[in-house]
Amino acid sequence: MPAETNVVRGPIGPDEVLAVVRAAIAEVLGLPDDTPIPPGAELGGDLGAGDPAVYEIAALVEEDLGERMVGFSLDDADLAELRTVGDLADYVAARLGAVEA
Repeated sequence: MPAETNVVRGPIGPDEVLAVVRAAIAEVLGLPDDTPIPPGAELGGDLGAGDPAVYEIAALVEEDLGERMVGFSLDDADLAELRTVGDLADYVAARLGAVEA
């Protein structure tokens, strides 16, 4: 069965993107599921996610959404510019928009 058979072709909304980002952050940082992760939380300062953790978070997000959207990927070079959870979610949403178009 081709991999594309199970791929969602509809748009993924901002709330779902934020949920995927939060889940990846919680998994990488070992946070309990009920830990609040506000969009304004700084990845490094508030959450203590250094560069290696941010790349791991991005890899999980890419894996999750890549299974839903053919062609979805994140550019590692852009990740260094992202400071907050919201920045990461907005970046992911913009990359999704490029794939959906």
